[in-house]
Amino acid sequence: MHSRNFLGLLGKEWRELQASRSFWLLLLIIGPLVGHSFITAVGLYSEMSGGGGGPAALPQGLTPLDGILVPTFGAYDLAATFLFPFVAIRMISAEKESGGLKLLLQLPGTLGTKITAKGLILIAGWTVSMLPGLLAIVLWKSYGGHLYAPETLNLLLGHLLRVTLSAGIAVAAAAIAESAASTPAPESERIDQLAGQFRAKAVDEVVETEREVGRARGVARVSQVIDYIFFVLYALLGLRFLLALLAANSSAGFVQFIVTVTNPFYEPFRGIVASPRTDGGHTLMMPLVIAIIVYVLLHLGINGLLRIIAHRKTAV
Repeated sequence: MHSRNFLGLLGKEWRELQASRSFWLLLLIIGPLVGHSFITAVGLYSEMSGGGGGPAALPQGLTPLDGILVPTFGAYDLAATFLFPFVAIRMISAEKESGGLKLLLQLPGTLGTKITAKGLILIAGWTVSMLPGLLAIVLWKSYGGHLYAPETLNLLLGHLLRVTLSAGIAVAAAAIAESAASTPAPESERIDQLAGQFRAKAVDEVVETEREVGRARGVARVSQVIDYIFFVLYALLGLRFLLALLAANSSAGFVQFIVTVTNPFYEPFRGIVASPRTDGGHTLMMPLVIAIIVYVLLHLGINGLLRIIAHRKTAV
């Protein structure tokens, strides 16, 4: 019975993680960062080791750990410091805003069990974000590169411990913020009195409330249309990024169609940074990654503006 409750708690936390925009933003950013780091590391390691018939600059002093793994997984240092803590904080703050945290504390089970479930789900989310790095290791092995298993496992464990520490600090900060926001008892009584006055005033404003609700529904419909447009744009830009990464034939009709449709949205970012390219034509279009990030921020900004417009303003 206890194991069934714990599995249900894990499923709830996993669904909340999947609904977190900060988690999807982490996944959107980490892939291109790891890919760019891996391509750069492979090129530098090849030059240092005398690849392509050139002289070896460091034939004895550069190992695959220092030349490939550490630079590639450097992207996860940035993620663990600047991105993943927001995922952890969002999991707490979302439950505070919705009131779900109070309900969670009333469910059967100890507080330690609930914290453990949240921690396991955060680790699972970090494991998902590690897939690009693990793919880089597989690619390096397929190139004929050598790795020492204990060193590789030590590196992965180090990143796991670091992100665990970052997530713990983030969750603790969210809890401290909640405690600091607690209201003393006398102040709470005064707030209850004011709340009673507001409730009495709200009875006289039913008609105005209905009008505000109608406006909010209209704004919500506009928001849905905007979401659809941006999601289509993300899909087209992502498809163009994938075609370039796979070195698709530029003369193919489908490739030309995707390029033509996305050019108006890609042109402002063309040439903003270099796009690494291999001899086989595989291109990592970093300007396209920057374009997607900018459009994500624009999308969030428009939705935020719509929420401000739809918010019901109550005179105090």
